[in-house]
Amino acid sequence: MNVGKAMVFSMAVSLAFAVGPKILFVGNSHTQFGDVPGMVQRLLSSDKEFVGVAYQSFGVGVLNQWRGNSGLIKTLKNEKYDYAVLQGAEVSSSHKYVYSQKEGIELAAGLEKMGIRVLLVSEWPRRGWDEAEYTEAVYRGMAKESGAEVIPVGRVWDGVRKRLNGIDLWQADGNHALPKGSYLSARTIARWLGGQRLNYVLEGVDKEFVAAIDEEFLDLEK
Repeated sequence: MNVGKAMVFSMAVSLAFAVGPKILFVGNSHTQFGDVPGMVQRLLSSDKEFVGVAYQSFGVGVLNQWRGNSGLIKTLKNEKYDYAVLQGAEVSSSHKYVYSQKEGIELAAGLEKMGIRVLLVSEWPRRGWDEAEYTEAVYRGMAKESGAEVIPVGRVWDGVRKRLNGIDLWQADGNHALPKGSYLSARTIARWLGGQRLNYVLEGVDKEFVAAIDEEFLDLEK
Protein backbone atom coordinates (compact mmCIF):
# COMPACT_ATOMS: atom_id res chain seq x y z
CA MET A 1 0.00 0.00 0.00
CA ASN A 2 1.51 3.35 -1.01
CA VAL A 3 1.71 6.33 1.33
CA GLY A 4 -1.22 8.15 -0.24
CA LYS A 5 -3.54 5.16 0.06
CA ALA A 6 -2.33 4.50 3.58
CA MET A 7 -3.17 8.05 4.60
CA VAL A 8 -6.65 7.78 3.08
CA PHE A 9 -7.22 4.44 4.83
CA SER A 10 -6.03 5.87 8.14
CA MET A 11 -8.37 8.85 7.82
CA ALA A 12 -11.30 6.57 6.97
CA VAL A 13 -10.64 4.40 10.01
CA SER A 14 -10.32 7.48 12.22
CA LEU A 15 -13.66 8.80 11.00
CA ALA A 16 -15.36 5.45 11.38
CA PHE A 17 -14.33 5.24 15.00
CA ALA A 18 -14.70 8.94 15.80
CA VAL A 19 -16.28 9.57 19.18
CA GLY A 20 -18.66 12.49 18.98
CA PRO A 21 -20.12 14.71 21.67
CA LYS A 22 -21.98 13.03 24.51
CA ILE A 23 -25.03 14.75 25.94
CA LEU A 24 -26.61 14.26 29.36
CA PHE A 25 -30.33 15.06 29.60
CA VAL A 26 -32.05 15.50 32.96
CA GLY A 27 -35.67 16.58 33.09
CA ASN A 28 -39.30 15.82 33.73
CA SER A 29 -42.05 14.78 31.31
CA HIS A 30 -41.42 17.87 29.15
CA THR A 31 -38.07 16.29 28.29
CA GLN A 32 -38.99 12.62 28.34
CA PHE A 33 -42.41 12.81 26.65
CA GLY A 34 -42.16 12.84 22.86
CA ASP A 35 -38.54 11.61 22.83
CA VAL A 36 -37.00 15.09 22.85
CA PRO A 37 -33.48 13.73 23.63
CA GLY A 38 -33.69 11.25 20.76
CA MET A 39 -34.78 13.97 18.35
CA VAL A 40 -31.92 16.22 19.47
CA GLN A 41 -29.52 13.37 18.72
CA ARG A 42 -31.02 12.83 15.25
CA LEU A 43 -31.03 16.56 14.51
CA LEU A 44 -27.38 17.00 15.43
CA SER A 45 -26.41 13.83 13.58
CA SER A 46 -28.00 15.31 10.44
CA ASP A 47 -25.48 18.18 10.66
CA LYS A 48 -22.20 17.01 9.09
CA GLU A 49 -20.28 19.05 11.67
CA PHE A 50 -21.37 16.54 14.32
CA VAL A 51 -20.15 12.94 14.22
CA GLY A 52 -21.20 10.11 16.51
CA VAL A 53 -23.54 12.07 18.80
CA ALA A 54 -24.53 10.02 21.85
CA TYR A 55 -26.78 10.77 24.81
CA GLN A 56 -28.21 9.48 28.06
CA SER A 57 -31.43 10.73 29.60
CA PHE A 58 -32.67 10.63 33.19
CA GLY A 59 -36.10 11.56 34.50
CA VAL A 60 -36.77 13.68 37.58
CA GLY A 61 -39.94 15.37 38.79
CA VAL A 62 -38.02 18.60 39.33
CA LEU A 63 -34.30 19.33 39.23
CA ASN A 64 -34.28 19.77 42.99
CA GLN A 65 -34.88 16.01 43.24
CA TRP A 66 -31.92 14.90 41.12
CA ARG A 67 -30.10 13.27 44.05
CA GLY A 68 -32.97 10.80 44.32
CA ASN A 69 -32.16 9.28 40.92
CA SER A 70 -29.62 6.53 41.61
CA GLY A 71 -28.99 5.96 37.92
CA LEU A 72 -28.03 9.59 37.47
CA ILE A 73 -25.74 9.51 40.50
CA LYS A 74 -23.99 6.45 39.09
CA THR A 75 -23.54 7.88 35.60
CA LEU A 76 -22.08 11.12 36.97
CA LYS A 77 -19.42 9.07 38.72
CA ASN A 78 -18.59 6.82 35.77
CA GLU A 79 -19.34 8.67 32.53
CA LYS A 80 -17.95 11.75 30.83
CA TYR A 81 -20.14 14.26 29.01
CA ASP A 82 -19.56 17.26 26.78
CA TYR A 83 -22.98 18.82 27.32
CA ALA A 84 -25.70 18.67 29.96
CA VAL A 85 -29.23 19.74 29.08
CA LEU A 86 -31.26 20.30 32.25
CA GLN A 87 -35.00 21.01 32.52
CA GLY A 88 -37.41 20.95 35.43
CA ALA A 89 -37.06 24.05 37.58
CA GLU A 90 -39.60 24.32 40.39
CA VAL A 91 -41.91 27.00 38.99
CA SER A 92 -45.07 28.28 40.67
CA SER A 93 -48.07 27.28 38.54
CA SER A 94 -50.00 30.28 39.88
CA HIS A 95 -47.00 32.64 39.56
CA LYS A 96 -47.61 33.67 43.17
CA TYR A 97 -44.79 31.83 44.88
CA VAL A 98 -41.01 31.74 44.63
CA TYR A 99 -39.44 28.35 45.17
CA SER A 100 -35.85 27.55 46.00
CA GLN A 101 -33.83 26.12 43.11
CA LYS A 102 -30.92 25.23 45.39
CA GLU A 103 -30.44 21.59 44.39
CA GLY A 104 -30.89 22.29 40.70
CA ILE A 105 -28.34 25.10 40.87
CA GLU A 106 -25.91 22.80 42.66
CA LEU A 107 -26.30 20.19 39.92
CA ALA A 108 -25.68 22.74 37.16
CA ALA A 109 -22.74 24.32 38.96
CA GLY A 110 -21.20 20.93 39.71
CA LEU A 111 -21.43 19.89 36.07
CA GLU A 112 -19.87 23.19 35.00
CA LYS A 113 -16.96 22.55 37.36
CA MET A 114 -16.47 19.18 35.65
CA GLY A 115 -15.88 21.02 32.36
CA ILE A 116 -19.33 20.21 30.95
CA ARG A 117 -21.22 22.89 29.05
CA VAL A 118 -24.56 23.17 30.85
CA LEU A 119 -27.74 24.44 29.21
CA LEU A 120 -31.02 25.01 31.04
CA VAL A 121 -34.20 24.50 29.00
CA SER A 122 -36.86 27.11 29.71
CA GLU A 123 -39.90 25.10 28.65
CA TRP A 124 -42.98 26.15 26.71
CA PRO A 125 -46.00 27.75 28.42
CA ARG A 126 -49.28 26.04 29.22
CA ARG A 127 -52.19 26.61 26.87
CA GLY A 128 -53.89 29.90 27.73
CA TRP A 129 -51.02 31.16 29.90
CA ASP A 130 -48.70 34.01 28.93
CA GLU A 131 -45.82 32.71 31.01
CA ALA A 132 -42.78 32.12 28.80
CA GLU A 133 -40.95 35.17 30.17
CA TYR A 134 -41.94 34.31 33.76
CA THR A 135 -40.56 30.80 33.41
CA GLU A 136 -37.43 31.96 31.64
CA ALA A 137 -36.73 34.42 34.46
CA VAL A 138 -36.57 31.47 36.88
CA TYR A 139 -34.04 29.70 34.68
CA ARG A 140 -32.00 32.85 34.17
CA GLY A 141 -31.74 33.15 37.94
CA MET A 142 -30.41 29.60 38.05
CA ALA A 143 -27.99 30.34 35.23
CA LYS A 144 -26.63 33.38 37.03
CA GLU A 145 -25.90 31.29 40.11
CA SER A 146 -24.40 28.31 38.29
CA GLY A 147 -22.67 29.64 35.18
CA ALA A 148 -25.04 27.72 32.88
CA GLU A 149 -26.76 29.01 29.74
CA VAL A 150 -30.49 29.24 29.02
CA ILE A 151 -32.28 27.81 25.98
CA PRO A 152 -35.44 29.92 25.42
CA VAL A 153 -37.77 27.19 24.16
CA GLY A 154 -40.78 29.05 25.53
CA ARG A 155 -40.01 32.18 23.52
CA VAL A 156 -39.44 30.16 20.34
CA TRP A 157 -42.76 28.37 20.96
CA ASP A 158 -44.64 31.68 21.34
CA GLY A 159 -42.89 33.22 18.33
CA VAL A 160 -43.66 30.28 16.05
CA ARG A 161 -47.32 30.28 17.11
CA LYS A 162 -47.56 33.98 16.21
CA ARG A 163 -45.99 33.34 12.82
CA LEU A 164 -48.38 30.47 12.09
CA ASN A 165 -51.68 32.01 13.20
CA GLY A 166 -51.80 30.45 16.65
CA ILE A 167 -51.03 26.87 15.62
CA ASP A 168 -51.96 24.44 18.41
CA LEU A 169 -48.90 22.60 19.72
CA TRP A 170 -50.37 21.11 22.91
CA GLN A 171 -51.77 17.76 23.85
CA ALA A 172 -55.34 17.68 25.20
CA ASP A 173 -54.03 18.38 28.73
CA GLY A 174 -52.84 21.83 27.63
CA ASN A 175 -49.42 21.15 29.12
CA HIS A 176 -47.53 18.47 27.22
CA ALA A 177 -46.57 18.89 23.59
CA LEU A 178 -47.90 17.36 20.43
CA PRO A 179 -45.18 15.76 18.26
CA LYS A 180 -44.72 19.08 16.44
CA GLY A 181 -44.20 20.84 19.76
CA SER A 182 -41.66 18.26 20.90
CA TYR A 183 -39.87 18.70 17.59
CA LEU A 184 -39.80 22.48 18.10
CA SER A 185 -38.25 21.96 21.53
CA ALA A 186 -35.68 19.48 20.18
CA ARG A 187 -34.75 21.68 17.23
CA THR A 188 -34.25 24.65 19.56
CA ILE A 189 -32.03 22.63 21.91
CA ALA A 190 -30.00 21.32 18.96
CA ARG A 191 -29.54 24.85 17.63
CA TRP A 192 -28.29 26.11 21.01
CA LEU A 193 -25.88 23.17 21.17
CA GLY A 194 -24.33 24.46 17.97
CA GLY A 195 -26.24 22.77 15.17
CA GLN A 196 -26.52 25.02 12.12
CA ARG A 197 -27.55 22.61 9.33
CA LEU A 198 -30.26 20.54 10.99
CA ASN A 199 -31.62 18.39 8.18
CA TYR A 200 -33.64 15.86 10.19
CA VAL A 201 -37.38 16.51 10.01
CA LEU A 202 -39.93 14.53 12.04
CA GLU A 203 -42.55 12.74 9.97
CA GLY A 204 -45.64 14.92 9.76
CA VAL A 205 -43.73 18.19 10.19
CA ASP A 206 -44.02 20.40 7.12
CA LYS A 207 -41.49 22.80 5.59
CA GLU A 208 -43.51 25.85 6.67
CA PHE A 209 -43.25 24.81 10.33
CA VAL A 210 -39.50 24.19 10.12
CA ALA A 211 -39.00 27.53 8.36
CA ALA A 212 -40.97 29.35 11.08
CA ILE A 213 -38.75 27.82 13.78
CA ASP A 214 -35.57 28.78 11.96
CA GLU A 215 -36.85 32.32 11.31
CA GLU A 216 -37.53 32.66 15.02
CA PHE A 217 -33.94 31.58 15.75
CA LEU A 218 -32.65 34.34 13.49
CA ASP A 219 -34.79 36.96 15.24
CA LEU A 220 -33.64 35.83 18.70
CA GLU A 221 -29.99 35.84 17.63
CA LYS A 222 -30.08 39.45 16.37
